[in-house]
Amino acid sequence: MLAGKKLLAVALGVSALSLGVAGEARADAYAFGSNHLTNFSVNVLSGAVTINQGSRNTINSASYSGFPSANFNDPQLIPAASDALQATSGPGPFPGENTFSQSLVTNLGARADSSTDAGNPFVAAGGTVDPAGGSGVPNVQNVAEGHAGAPDNGNSDGRNTATANITFTAVEGTTLQFSFGASILLAASTDNPGESAIASLANTFTVQDANGNVVFEFTPNGTGGAGDPFNLNGSLSSDSGSPAATISQSGDFLSLVSASLGTGTYTLSLRTVATENVRAATAPPVTEPATLAIFGLGLAGLGLVRRLKR
Repeated sequence: MLAGKKLLAVALGVSALSLGVAGEARADAYAFGSNHLTNFSVNVLSGAVTINQGSRNTINSASYSGFPSANFNDPQLIPAASDALQATSGPGPFPGENTFSQSLVTNLGARADSSTDAGNPFVAAGGTVDPAGGSGVPNVQNVAEGHAGAPDNGNSDGRNTATANITFTAVEGTTLQFSFGASILLAASTDNPGESAIASLANTFTVQDANGNVVFEFTPNGTGGAGDPFNLNGSLSSDSGSPAATISQSGDFLSLVSASLGTGTYTLSLRTVATENVRAATAPPVTEPATLAIFGLGLAGLGLVRRLKR
């Protein structure tokens, strides 16, 4: 009888161990995208530009499963700066305003932030600007970051946009050139099947005539030689644990010179965006083959105890 009790205790212990080994798979997906433009200017190489009106805006939004979403914007008239509040959603904690480096690597949630310094982007560089332009806009920055994982297995979305629209009048023979420095960082990672993470950047600069026709456009994608050294309109993704190498680049951008503009009214549009989208897999309890074997051993032990009792 004593031997039977000992076997019963061992069998129950092994069964408890087998149940304890089965657990929920850890979910962990992360994405980060940041974009920093420096000394942004639109050089008036020839002719003359008269600025009629201009506005800029920064827009931030963030959402995370099970938490309230957040949306902020800060419309301003040029040359005033625009700096919308950081949008955050999720457990956190989150960094302070205007933190454009990675900060949710260990914390969970979604955040988006953007800012643009004060300044008139038009600069006389051979032509004339009225009212007189300055030295451009020192900094335009945006970031989107999301981290979803155990214990909540949430989903994360972050997006921000920095825009500017300036209406101006040009004389016959006016030519323009975009000039700025840029640095970007894209990161994405996943750990388990069913997870996904993507970070993206988009930067487009256009000039349209009074009828809405695009007469000049610069979309940096790394194919323009010395005036377009790397892609500012790309993305990085990771799915189901597949690795993705971080993209980190910096350099100077100098676009091609625009075609000669005729006399008329035009609109300059600047748009820079950073986004992240993270989906963590909500995994059911996982019973590994080894766990099944241990559980079977426990059942066999219980059967042996019954036979000894008989």
